[in-house]
Amino acid sequence: MTITFENDNDIIVYALEKIISYARDNRYIFVAQSVWWIASVIGISEGLAMHIDNLRIQFEENQLTSEKVQSS
Repeated sequence: MTITFENDNDIIVYALEKIISYARDNRYIFVAQSVWWIASVIGISEGLAMHIDNLRIQFEENQLTSEKVQSS
């Protein structure tokens, strides 16, 4: 699977989101908080929050779709 990015910030946001996702799944709170701190220091915390929100919306839409297919 090829991933393309429009600019350098997207690469950083993608990497930080992956770290936060892994830290959240494994309950590494300190790691997740550290990543948010780094994002705020370099000024991309807003973009990171939007990216995570978009991923959450896509995940919820996929769940709803799969539930509808299973119930049919």
